[in-house]
Amino acid sequence: MLAMSDAEEATDWSGRPIKPLKKRRLLDDTESWGLVVEDMSCGNYLYNEMEMQPEAMQEDEDEEMDDGSDDGSDEWKDMAMIEFKPKWLAQSPNAPVDWVLCRTCAVRHMQSAKKQTKGLLCVPGEEADDLEEEALDFCPLDLSSGDPARIEKATFAILNMENSVMIADPTPPSDDEGDIDTPAPPTLNQKLAKSLENSLVTLLTNFFRTSPIIPLLTTLQSRFGSRGVFTSATLTLMGEKDILPSEDEIRRACLATGEKYEPTLSDEDDIWTAMTLRDCSLFLKVWVRKRRGRGMEAKIDAKVGDLDLKGGEGGRAVYWRDVERRLRMGGWYGGKGSPRNCRTGQEL
Repeated sequence: MLAMSDAEEATDWSGRPIKPLKKRRLLDDTESWGLVVEDMSCGNYLYNEMEMQPEAMQEDEDEEMDDGSDDGSDEWKDMAMIEFKPKWLAQSPNAPVDWVLCRTCAVRHMQSAKKQTKGLLCVPGEEADDLEEEALDFCPLDLSSGDPARIEKATFAILNMENSVMIADPTPPSDDEGDIDTPAPPTLNQKLAKSLENSLVTLLTNFFRTSPIIPLLTTLQSRFGSRGVFTSATLTLMGEKDILPSEDEIRRACLATGEKYEPTLSDEDDIWTAMTLRDCSLFLKVWVRKRRGRGMEAKIDAKVGDLDLKGGEGGRAVYWRDVERRLRMGGWYGGKGSPRNCRTGQEL
């Protein structure tokens, strides 16, 4: 369901802006495989409460007013949802040995510089490449570092990404808003929502420190495609000088050795699975409740999505190799354009 007016951009049911059609990818109707993921949207508890009888809801409100405090409830309420892409939780195998920036940060700063240059040149008819959607402060290596301070920094950056957090608003709409001189005291749901909003950084930091999801994704990213986007023939051509060959040189070397031009499907060379894992999305649903005589309790469900296999169609393999060349030859892995060191998590 879309919600839009002539003066406003299109939004979905949750109020998130919808990308223009030219930037959206349609589902291939010939695809025979799919992955069903549990609904990770939040706010379903509101629908459940709307189905309650008005008399029962009024009795609950009267009891709260009588004893002057919120009774609380054993019911868990799905009040928030966080969605983001963890990206490259392990450094690219093709990064130089003296790298300073991780692959994600290096690409981000390279794209940012390209966009700024295009803007200054005002090249007619050319559209600047879309920047990474993440906040500039988000470094995946912070998230996978195991260091509490770095994990907290990554968590703060994730929560400040555009459209990454959704908190279900428990405030019912009112047609006569503004006519009430004295606002009603906050309900239990409103108090929970406010408390959750103030404690999200702490909750998620603790989740990322204790949950196996990030270490698992990091391990899988390191296991698959451990040679990177280059074939064995490419690595041989690079030799000790660590100079990247051209695409034509790679093709000729593969023909000479009989090696496939595109990587084979061993774990070391399975770049398709590796790139799929590096482009997946993580969905977190936060449940909260307040029981009598206790503070707010919270629990988090995590699901991985967007696991469509990144194959070599459309020249993707050539594109990935080209990105690595530009990162290395442009000095972006060496820290160009950034004041931080992704290896240590410190500022330069």
